[in-house]
Order: sequence, then structure tokens, then C-alpha cells
Amino acid sequence: MRLKIFGPKHPRVGDSYNNLGIIYAEMGAGDQARDYFQKSLALNLAILGPKNLTIARCYSNIAAIYQQQDAYDLALEFQQKALALQVELSGPKNLEVATSYNNLGAIYTAKSSYDSAIVSIQKALAIRQEVMGPKHTAVANCYRNLGDVYQLKQENDRALDFYKSALALQMEALGPQHPYVAANYNYQGVCYEQMGTMEQALIHYEKSLTAYLPGYQSSERRPGLRITSP
Repeated sequence: MRLKIFGPKHPRVGDSYNNLGIIYAEMGAGDQARDYFQKSLALNLAILGPKNLTIARCYSNIAAIYQQQDAYDLALEFQQKALALQVELSGPKNLEVATSYNNLGAIYTAKSSYDSAIVSIQKALAIRQEVMGPKHTAVANCYRNLGDVYQLKQENDRALDFYKSALALQMEALGPQHPYVAANYNYQGVCYEQMGTMEQALIHYEKSLTAYLPGYQSSERRPGLRITSP
């Protein structure tokens, strides 16, 4: 419809291409999603020129598809293009810049480049702390992502530190009965299990279940079952 009304070179047609790409991405149809994102990119380049934040968003969308398809080098290429444009147009302390750093961290994590992932996520964290304040859930997200990387590196003590920092913010902002809180307890349980601290692993897995299922009674509160904490 927009193609007929506005013609093939109108920003709203580019928006429609982008929206179709999002739908196909959510359906898991990566090739079709990427085709529409690339059409959106080409059209927006022709209309807006290369120095526009819309172009950066197109790059980010294409990067996300390549990441889903395990084409990590291509994902990095497009996400770095997005980041460079965002820094140029918005400055280095912008939330879209933080998101790009966070996305780069996810790509580096997926390709097991853990040290690069940590550097990127820490840059996202610093921007979010400065712009959004230290108690925002986006800050908690960075802590959680850093915990994930350290857990993959088998540095479980450091992973736990970041998971606990994330949990404190999540509990304050979201309350104890929230999927993010439940997931965090589960991540901590994995760390304790890998460390061989099975009592703590059990406690945290049950806390995770309690957060998911408010009516569940954790065994740490159930009489007759002893679980010791250090």
C-alpha cells in the first residue's frame, strides 16, 4: 500500500521494509529478514545519505541477523559500522552508542572472544551509569552480561559478583517475583554448581523457582530439611 501511495523512494516505504524485516526475524526467517533490512538500508541511503542515525539502525538490524545466523564476523562488521556512525553523529556518551557496545559484547561472547566482550560491555556500562544513573535496569543488564562472560570463562567468583550486583538492582526495580530475578538466581546456581558448592547451588535454584512460582515453598524454609550456608 505505501509503495503505491508514496512511490518506491519514500521514507515510509523504508519503514515498511524495516517492519517486515522485524517480523521475519521474529519468525526465525533470517534470510528474508536480512533481505528486507538491506532494502530498507539501500532506500534510506538513497534518501537520507550515509550520515544519518536511521542508517546506523539499519546496520544494527543487519548485524543482529548475522549474529543469529552465527556469521559473527559479518555481524561485527555491521555493528561496528553502526557504532562509528552513532559516535560521529551523537557523541560518545549516547544511549544508542551504549546499546551498540552492548551488542558488540554479545557478538564477541558468541564467538568466544571473551576479553573483547568484557571491554565492550564495560563501555556500555559506563555510558549507562553516567546517562541513566547507577540504579537503572539497563545497568543491571550490563552487570548480568558481564556475569555471563565471566561464567563462560570459568571465573565463577567474578561472575557471581556481577550477578549479585545485577540482582540487587533488579530486586529494587522489579521486585522479587519477576522473570529477570528468577533467571539471575538460576545463573548464580550454575556458578555455585560449577564451583562444587552444591548447597548454595540448591538454594539458588530453589530461589529461582520461587521467583517464577510465587506459591512454591523453598526447601530452605521447609522444616525437616537442613541446608547449610557458609
